[in-house]
Amino acid sequence: SINRKELNKMYSKIVELLEERGQTVAELCRATEINQSVFANLKNRDTNLSAGNLAKVAKYFGLPMEYFMEG
Repeated sequence: SINRKELNKMYSKIVELLEERGQTVAELCRATEINQSVFANLKNRDTNLSAGNLAKVAKYFGLPMEYFMEG
């Protein structure tokens, strides 16, 4: 199970990548068909991204899933 600190890092990495591209979470959600509530919950460290959603995010950025799980 992923702890809150790891969830925070995962969310921060996603936001950082979006900022580098000049994109928003809303744009990521539209492109990946992930509900925005998923990212709100991740931001609040209430829940983890499912493997399927993490795979969509990784594909969107052209990065391996492991990138988002590394410390």
